[in-house]
Amino acid sequence: MKAALVITNPYIEAEPFQRILRRLNDRRIQTSLYFFPRHCGGKETLPPEAAGLPFRGSPAAGVTLPAKLASLGHFIMDSLRIRRFLRRENVDLAVMGGDMTDHYGRLFLDTCRKIGIDVLLLPIAIPAPTVVNPDPDKNIPLAGLLRAVLKPFGLEKTVFFRGWVLGSYHREAMIAVPDQDVRRLLCDNGIADDRIIVTGDPSLDRLFEVRGRSPSSLRSELDPALGILHEDRIVIFCTELIQDIYGHDFLKSVLGKLGRSFDDLPENIRVVIKFHPREPEPIRALYEEIFRGRRYVFLTNTDLFRLLRSADLVLGFYSKVLIDAALLDVPVLSLRICDDGAPVRFGRVTEWTHILSEDEIAGKIKAALFDESFRRSLVSFLSTWRNRAGYLLDGKNCDRVTELIVQRLHS
Repeated sequence: MKAALVITNPYIEAEPFQRILRRLNDRRIQTSLYFFPRHCGGKETLPPEAAGLPFRGSPAAGVTLPAKLASLGHFIMDSLRIRRFLRRENVDLAVMGGDMTDHYGRLFLDTCRKIGIDVLLLPIAIPAPTVVNPDPDKNIPLAGLLRAVLKPFGLEKTVFFRGWVLGSYHREAMIAVPDQDVRRLLCDNGIADDRIIVTGDPSLDRLFEVRGRSPSSLRSELDPALGILHEDRIVIFCTELIQDIYGHDFLKSVLGKLGRSFDDLPENIRVVIKFHPREPEPIRALYEEIFRGRRYVFLTNTDLFRLLRSADLVLGFYSKVLIDAALLDVPVLSLRICDDGAPVRFGRVTEWTHILSEDEIAGKIKAALFDESFRRSLVSFLSTWRNRAGYLLDGKNCDRVTELIVQRLHS
């Protein structure tokens, strides 16, 4: 029996997938680690033992008819390549971070279904909200022609599917979820409960190790090159590819307000800008233009859990980092400025955990740092949320996922 662990997002999946790989190897389960070349641009984060899946993609670009037809031809050829590859590898179970992915991720899942490979969805991070277009044909040039060509190959749904609910594309796959909150969210959105099992988030095993350390001890181990003094207070802002959701103008407006709010804080408040690993260079330059001066530190690669545990406040939009910080007992604020019906971090919107307009940014940041009553309410709400959500923080999440994989292989 053979399992395939498939990395689509090396930034959050590489480390826990490596842990699971080692456990499966210890159980003498034949297991290979793969990645999507089209998804994983930052190869420095990929484990050395990971092999690329045989997707070549299309060199064609543009919206002209010849370009679209050339792209379509390469896509159909890739569907044949991945089928031959999976048959040759004799894979019995594919473990993948989720089915809310692009055409090539869906193509991989379609192929598994067609040739009888079992699939386990293991979401290390629940998909960020996306603006769902109810009429996808409007965004795909020559949609009618493409549908007609794709249908005989069984690829029409692969290209035209729209949705954000985990498990709604591959409707037979089991789903291993991190907590009861996610289980309830999926059930509320039409996913059958008998497909869902709570194993805990395997990436949190490392968080569990850090959670036992005091913030002061971890702060003393921060890189001196950061220039953060022991008496400084640390605010972390984790960037996301938010411009891809709401546009460049929205991002620039919010960053401008954040910059003015940070600059108005006392000098001992240091702001760490933690870049998303896929943040494009022009957007990084925008951050560096807005956030200037000694107050700011810019990071890309770092031991994030240790840094979070050292912080006084963490800000973000929808990032999983907000969840990680809250699980490390660090106060967080979620920038939910666009009320577009997207899933809410921490179960519901509250006056303590969420910033609902640009006008609230400065006041909420100051309150979270300096208003003891506000800070106590924020910490109390997050504590209640942790207890209700049922996160498994015992250092054994990878063990539970490994056991589930073994069971699926022998079922």
